[in-house]
Amino acid sequence: MTTNRTSFLTILLLGILHTFLVAFSGTPETKQNDSIMAIGCFTNVQSHGEYAEGYAVRLWFQGRQIIGLINYYNGFIADPPMGILSDVQYDSSTGNFSFKAKLTTGLHNCRIHKDVPSHDLFSFEGLLNESNLEGTIYFENQLDPSPEVLDSRDNFLMLKDKDCLIKNYEDHDAWWRFWESIYKMRGAKW
Repeated sequence: MTTNRTSFLTILLLGILHTFLVAFSGTPETKQNDSIMAIGCFTNVQSHGEYAEGYAVRLWFQGRQIIGLINYYNGFIADPPMGILSDVQYDSSTGNFSFKAKLTTGLHNCRIHKDVPSHDLFSFEGLLNESNLEGTIYFENQLDPSPEVLDSRDNFLMLKDKDCLIKNYEDHDAWWRFWESIYKMRGAKW
């Protein structure tokens, strides 16, 4: 009788644990197996021959959450540094949208560091709509004791690029399989 009771309690506890893990394995709005649906590319990149400057952001919906990537152009147009959006907040009723992204835009030197990959943090806070991203950006190098501001602008505008190729993905794994090798080459080194 005791063995049957112990087995029953063990199975019951494992069932409760399984239910708990399934319920909290992701937010109610987003699961790793949700399909990834393209929102679009937003950019303010200005090119001058083989050189370019500006930012480009690719956005997708995964469930009701937004995921994305940012590229920073400040030099040759090919292979710009890339960051993955983090701390993403989006309110579909107002269009309020914010995110951060870690980037490495080159080597950093200061009195403490010598030729180390930069630790650049890009922050955006503003509005997302069908045609643009508009708001405030703050971009700084995090390695300095007093972070060096690389860019800071209000009324910052990125327009939707209708010629940008952006596709949907079956799930997060398929999205990452496509972007992983590119990110390993051009992504943040911190």
